[in-house]
Amino acid sequence: MEGDAEGRFGRMFNMFVFAILSGMVGLIAYEIFQEIGGSSEALHDHYHE
Repeated sequence: MEGDAEGRFGRMFNMFVFAILSGMVGLIAYEIFQEIGGSSEALHDHYHE
């Protein structure tokens, strides 16, 4: 799979953007499922204890 440098950069850039967007969607989905699953306790701030 030979290609010029610009073509390879374009494919790498697209994969990088896709990976970041996929990670963000995964995190958002995780948060939504956590809310739907229902945490019976309120958020607890460990930093300000």
